Amino acid sequence: MNTLRQLAVVAILGALAGIGLHAQSFDFRATIPFDFRAGDRLMPAGEYLIRGQGPVVFVRRTDNGSNAFALMTIAVAGRDTPRKARLDFNCYGKEYFLTKVWDPFGENGHQLQQTSREKELAKRGTPVPSEVRLASK
Repeated sequence: MNTLRQLAVVAILGALAGIGLHAQSFDFRATIPFDFRAGDRLMPAGEYLIRGQGPVVFVRRTDNGSNAFALMTIAVAGRDTPRKARLDFNCYGKEYFLTKVWDPFGENGHQLQQTSREKELAKRGTPVPSEVRLASK
């Protein structure tokens, strides 16, 4: 009986500890006026639905749900005050690469890892930063 009580206490404490670990999620639409790369995918200009849950960011064209995919990201600290939801891109010539996704609900953004193509272009020159502000869904 004592073991059962200890197990119940541990389970309750574990559940309570997990409540604070709930990751902030977001859901936005963005109109991106240029073709861009997100991870290894080349995406055409257009309107996109951007969803985030924890370290995963989902990207989907609003006119074609079959172009949906997930990107693993790492957290980065933000410096914006007030916070603005946006997508950050690096531009090399005419090629755009999605680099970060920022949401207004937290201080951190979501950074994508550089692809081999972006690393190759970065060796040749400095990127020109570009951003697209997001509109809430």
